[in-house]
Amino acid sequence: MRCTIQLLFIVAIGASVVACGPSEEELRQQEQARRDSLERVQALRQAQIAEAEVAANGGNEADSGKKVASSNLDITTLRFSDDGAFSVQVGSWRSEIKANQLADTWKTRGFNAAFVEKYGTDATGDVWFRVRLGRLSSRSNADALVSHVKSKYGVMAWVDSK
Repeated sequence: MRCTIQLLFIVAIGASVVACGPSEEELRQQEQARRDSLERVQALRQAQIAEAEVAANGGNEADSGKKVASSNLDITTLRFSDDGAFSVQVGSWRSEIKANQLADTWKTRGFNAAFVEKYGTDATGDVWFRVRLGRLSSRSNADALVSHVKSKYGVMAWVDSK
């Protein structure tokens, strides 16, 4: 009887020790959050470097090695529409809060059509929050916006269609 009680006690302690640590899912989410943070820092650094290069060249992007044509894009002339077939993705996060913060950053830059789109299912836990600019009706406008975002802000971006 004494051995049974001791064995049960040992099993209970072992179970409580295992239950105290983070689950595999929690560890995966922590790692993804760390990667997301590193990507954001890298994107901000790239944007700062690009801005510093332009400032060092007296505001002339032609001397900074960037594409001049895309820097001349007037984002106010782009026609965004709710039913446009194209958007430009500028980021993707596991955290909805981070995605909304990035969308707000783009809005302060003048991209009022920035939005967050949820992708994936809660049931599987594989959910991403994609940060996108606009809904554009033409692929050429979307391509021009990608070039502008890459050259002016140093951000990886691509066109996505509905």
